[in-house]
Amino acid sequence: SFVAEPATTPAVGALDSGVLVGLGVFETIAIRHGVAFARDRHVARLHASAGIVGVPLDRVLIATGIDAVLARWGSRDGRLRVTATAGGALIVAADVLPPVDPTATVVVAPWPRNERSPLVAAKSTAYADNVLAFNYAQARGATDALFLNTRGEVCEGSRTNVFAVCEGQLVTPPLSAGCLAGVTRALILEHGAAVEATFGLAELMTASEAFLSSALRGAQSITAVDGTAIGDGTRPHARRVARVLEELSADA
Repeated sequence: SFVAEPATTPAVGALDSGVLVGLGVFETIAIRHGVAFARDRHVARLHASAGIVGVPLDRVLIATGIDAVLARWGSRDGRLRVTATAGGALIVAADVLPPVDPTATVVVAPWPRNERSPLVAAKSTAYADNVLAFNYAQARGATDALFLNTRGEVCEGSRTNVFAVCEGQLVTPPLSAGCLAGVTRALILEHGAAVEATFGLAELMTASEAFLSSALRGAQSITAVDGTAIGDGTRPHARRVARVLEELSADA
């Protein structure tokens, strides 16, 4: 059964393997006017991640939990977080959507993303690698950290996918580079705004434009990488992608 409780109520057992060893999965979904945007895609990825990590999921219970939380949330914008642990806990929570600046600066994380790890395909609660990279960026006055993989290819941000305009073409790293299959990334690809292509840090540094993407950020333009300016500030591709995402959200 699903029980509605205040967000401060304890919901996970002390011996749950999600607590002890990080065996859990999660999704963060944007709420637009009371509707969970791209809900089915996020739930599908939650199930895919659960299959990798070994987390039991109940489709009906997930749907019930999301519906219950959205009903209480009302017609406001916000963010929805769905978390499931290998110990059987399922938590659905909503809170306010934090403000997002239209631009970002990034720094390269000093350690690589292992593109051969099975966890790169899962949105796992074993998230310390990402949090440490994000904290590394924040400590240096940057918005996010950018991971390269063990081959030196651009991979992803600590909580974002990355896009760049190289030789006039908007590209994003393929999943084989080790990046997570972002829901917003997939929407951008499916609507003809970009293609998959491998590129390195040198190509990113000389790109005419670049941006980060995520469910909450949409398309957030990168203005600098490790202090090197990117683009001329006009952001035509990011603006176009933002319009596409806004139209999709309005039609949801």
